[in-house]
Amino acid sequence: MAELPPLDDALRARFAAAREAAPTADLTEPRAREAYYDAATGRIVVELKLGGAFAFPPDLFPELAGEPAEQLAAVRPCFGGEALEWEALDVHIGVAGVLVRMLGPALPRAFAQKGGSATSERKAAAARANGARGGRPRKRQEPYRYAPAAGASMVRETLVPPEERTPYLPERPLDEYGLPIPPEPKPRARGRKKAGE
Repeated sequence: MAELPPLDDALRARFAAAREAAPTADLTEPRAREAYYDAATGRIVVELKLGGAFAFPPDLFPELAGEPAEQLAAVRPCFGGEALEWEALDVHIGVAGVLVRMLGPALPRAFAQKGGSATSERKAAAARANGARGGRPRKRQEPYRYAPAAGASMVRETLVPPEERTPYLPERPLDEYGLPIPPEPKPRARGRKKAGE
């Protein structure tokens, strides 16, 4: 077996940064502390490092559907708890992927929001430096509007000058599932007015 090359300084620095980031990730990302197969319910139970737990049926994933209980019981966390592994079946499933499949696409947004609200000395220093320069710059929207060129036999698109552009319509607000909230219905008129009113 060939010997592995020695670690260089850049790789050592990356490992050190990953070790420093691990405790924050354990508190902001769904990582498995323990996983086991519950034969009584026929579900795989995952206990998270965050403190909670959840269970899911193996049939949720085609790779596990129809497998005997002995094979399913060999589940264990891997990759620092980011995934579940069945070594004999050569199956690896991400913990976040299980939650998304169970709960829908709103879940990654919730974890991203939780991660974004985490505080650290590095984030605080960046905020102070940004404030000293006048705060966060405003986002500029550059709307592009195209119009057909005059006299073209086929439709061509040309860029409309900025002074003739129309601004984008404001984006509709989204609900907790990421779907657009419909506008409030307009009140209906209650009959016609009589002449002389």
